[in-house]
Amino acid sequence: MSLWKQQNGWRYECFEPDADPSSFPHFEDLVRLWQSKRQGRRVPSKADFDFYDFKGWHGWLVLYDVQWDPFDYVVRLSGTKVDELYGFTATGFDRGKMNEVYEETAVRDEFDEMNCRNLTISRISGPLNIKGKGFKRVVYLELPLSEDGERASATIEAVVPLKGDAE
Repeated sequence: MSLWKQQNGWRYECFEPDADPSSFPHFEDLVRLWQSKRQGRRVPSKADFDFYDFKGWHGWLVLYDVQWDPFDYVVRLSGTKVDELYGFTATGFDRGKMNEVYEETAVRDEFDEMNCRNLTISRISGPLNIKGKGFKRVVYLELPLSEDGERASATIEAVVPLKGDAE
């Protein structure tokens, strides 16, 4: 694990793809699933997964398609529990549209691009970054997917709201 930055109540961490799943409280089963799909590669591809693989997680996942030159992403699918937490449906939003609803964007954008380029697992925890929702604490886990093995072509993001200060 590498602590990349702490800022404005947020903690940004990155991990190598073979990190011990027990390093990810709340997400151990999801990390194990993702790691099982690697099959000798640094990270799996989107095609390695089936809808049924994510039993119990569907509402808490966001699937992003990643674009390059310039870096951008589009929310391909946003789970219903995430939509309830945010207070809107993000499906179809690109980075610019998401940045309109985020409290702070520059650090998160830089961190996301770095992890998509390096194909590392990322974990971000802190007060919910959606405008008007800062009273809730959340932890995000971002799992990169790659079609070419060089950089992310998609990511699976899981969101867990936290009770109190437990992480």
